[in-house]
Amino acid sequence: VAGMLRSFNYAVYAGLRERGARDGGVASAGDGGVAGAGEPGGAAPQLSDATLERWGRVWEQLVREAYLEGYFGAMPRSLAGASRADVDRLIEVFELDKAVYELGYELNNRPDWLPIPLTRVAEIGGEG
Repeated sequence: VAGMLRSFNYAVYAGLRERGARDGGVASAGDGGVAGAGEPGGAAPQLSDATLERWGRVWEQLVREAYLEGYFGAMPRSLAGASRADVDRLIEVFELDKAVYELGYELNNRPDWLPIPLTRVAEIGGEG
């Protein structure tokens, strides 16, 4: 479960990294996050990196919730007796363990990807 949750997070940030590597991102200057907005006959508007990250996080949260809802729906009744808060905390512990493992992996293989697991470790650590 923790591995799936981490993969949703990686999907968002790997996509943002790929976009940045491909076209250097799109800067927005007071356009509400949309470059080229309102330009008649211009190219399709481009979303800024910050806007894409916000939407990516929304997508991640929706996918996480749907995945966990399905997981809890299929959970054996013997485990389902625990409160949702207790189960959420347990999943968070396993997700933290997975993110710490990812830190070591990224450090040894893709140091420029360290911010992905590091951000999640900081988020979990800040919730305590």
